[in-house]
Amino acid sequence: MNLTQSLRNEGYDYIDSLVRNHKLGQLWLRKNFNEPELYFERVTDAFSSDVALEEILNPALNVDFNQQNTFKFNIGMTVLEETLTSIGMSQLGLSTKLSTGKSVSIKFDHTLSKEYALGNMEHFFQEADFVRPSPSLLRNANKNFILFVSGLIEAENLIAEINTDKEISAEVVAELTEAAKGTASFDLTKKTTLKMTSDPGQRFPVAVKAHRLFYDKGVFGQMKLISNVLETF
Repeated sequence: MNLTQSLRNEGYDYIDSLVRNHKLGQLWLRKNFNEPELYFERVTDAFSSDVALEEILNPALNVDFNQQNTFKFNIGMTVLEETLTSIGMSQLGLSTKLSTGKSVSIKFDHTLSKEYALGNMEHFFQEADFVRPSPSLLRNANKNFILFVSGLIEAENLIAEINTDKEISAEVVAELTEAAKGTASFDLTKKTTLKMTSDPGQRFPVAVKAHRLFYDKGVFGQMKLISNVLETF
């Protein structure tokens, strides 16, 4: 099953960039169709409300082990190395040791889904005021540029299967194991297929759900989920 589409069906966007510092409750700024940029680390840095946001776990949205993204080889190696860099594993040099092949599949394990209920979020912003006077915050709110991170899926393990077009030597596996320095394990599932599994450690975000905030002359109106064909995070 395609991981990106499966996540999008649930309102989440698969994170495929080098930026992987997403947290539940952040505010991001997205002007038109530019790349989003972090605006406030916590919503309470910008808005105060008598309503508390209540984090809930949603095990039904955890990423299934069978869900994966499969890419052509060079695209897949690029995505994989960017993902490894974003979680602090840039030292492996996979593309220099495995330079040609057929495909790369990426999936995740030991996932955890956290989010806010829609009614809770709407109530929070209906009762909210700015923490302090802020003309720039007001402008961005009235222009509907503010995104609120309303859900997050985190994982402990990254699992990649690299399908090459020639036999992978034991020496290459040993070199990768040494370069990983205990951060990942490598196994040959076939003579031409290498499986890499990152060791469990600190959780990292896999997918993000975000709502766009809509204000009119400083008055909160509504919030809309942005994960769709026309707009993603």
